[in-house]
Amino acid sequence: IALTLNATVEFKVSEKLQRMQLLASRASNKISAIIKDNEVSFTFRTETKEGRIFTSENTNDYTIVYVHNNKLVYETKKSGFPIINITSEVEVTDGSWHLVRIKQTQQILQVYLDDMKLDDDLESDSTHDFLDPYLSGIHFGGKRKHNNEAFRGCLVNFTINNEIQSFFGQSNLLPNVTFR
Repeated sequence: IALTLNATVEFKVSEKLQRMQLLASRASNKISAIIKDNEVSFTFRTETKEGRIFTSENTNDYTIVYVHNNKLVYETKKSGFPIINITSEVEVTDGSWHLVRIKQTQQILQVYLDDMKLDDDLESDSTHDFLDPYLSGIHFGGKRKHNNEAFRGCLVNFTINNEIQSFFGQSNLLPNVTFR
């Protein structure tokens, strides 16, 4: 899909995804713990030097991926912990396609840009669970802050745990999509 200035796409979290994440958060044995491993990925391209690409949030905590000064930034905030930022060394505003993958296990969180790991592993305990069962929504596009530029570019291949999510709705995990 193509997002013009200030356009956003909102995915309403389904009861199915909520139930899956609640079940995984209660997992205590080895087999069930594998369920807790989560991955979100998407591919984007842009030529704008600022803008929010991806947001996953609940009332207090969030995960956000955005472009700032031509570079990709991953930011997470979990209650009781400071904000954590990871910034890419390469510029992503070249109009080329770039793949972002965020992988989380019970112990660690890893962020990849074009299959290159950004920075060191983060401890999962200090990061927001980007698929937590109490999400208020998952968003693509928009402004990171009120006075910043908005993301303008293209998005494809949004996946949750290797299951493709359609930007036009009717996906298994995120069937309700709103464009603004």
